[in-house]
Amino acid sequence: KNYEMAIDYLLKSFKIAQDIGDKRGTAINLANIGGCFLLIFKDTPEKTSKVTGYPEHTIKEYKSTGAIHSAKTALLPNAITYLQKSLVVCKEIHTMDLMLEVYKNLADAYELSGNYKQALENTNNYWVIKDSIFSIDNEKKIAALSYNYEIEKKQSRILFLEKDNQINATKIK
Repeated sequence: KNYEMAIDYLLKSFKIAQDIGDKRGTAINLANIGGCFLLIFKDTPEKTSKVTGYPEHTIKEYKSTGAIHSAKTALLPNAITYLQKSLVVCKEIHTMDLMLEVYKNLADAYELSGNYKQALENTNNYWVIKDSIFSIDNEKKIAALSYNYEIEKKQSRILFLEKDNQINATKIK
């Protein structure tokens, strides 16, 4: 669980994705960075002398005031910021699978920060996207089943006509 290293690599990957114009890669990296901050928050004990994965200069500011709990809580705005940036790109490129993950993580982050209204809103958005994905998947399955049924029906009709032709050919002889 080396979150600092993960965030460093994700930031580098994010920069590359931006440089080459890979919007999906950009959205994924932003979501993963936000997810890392969320995981750091969840994995950091309440009373700790070090908040892993958070810039050391910021931790020192919190340590000097004796507000270690605040250092942990400060992780949530970072998670939310990166997740919201990811969501903007996801909406722009209509990548529903990633939007689903981002809404779930945003709901978790807002709930952990005590912003239950935003947590509920993001949970609702999560379910709307999930239902939409489910509907799209079902439509694809129904279309595939319908297509296969029509093909089988036509093949059966062809076989029937071939046998009928064979019977008619033997009657003529």
